Amino acid sequence: AVANTYRAWKNRRAFYRLGEMSDAELADIGLTRADLHVAVAVPFGRDPTAKLRAIAGDRAETIKDLARKVA
Repeated sequence: AVANTYRAWKNRRAFYRLGEMSDAELADIGLTRADLHVAVAVPFGRDPTAKLRAIAGDRAETIKDLARKVA
């Protein structure tokens, strides 16, 4: 439990650095500023980067599905 809390704290610090990135830089890694606002709402003991990973993964799947329909 202590290791998980430490990892969540460490990842939360890295997460806050994402907020310092420009919108173009966030887009390069598949995120938007709105994604950051959604992810930061997770409770303190939880890892916001896990939420970002889920958001980015869902978006990638949606894009792939749209590409299949066009092709």
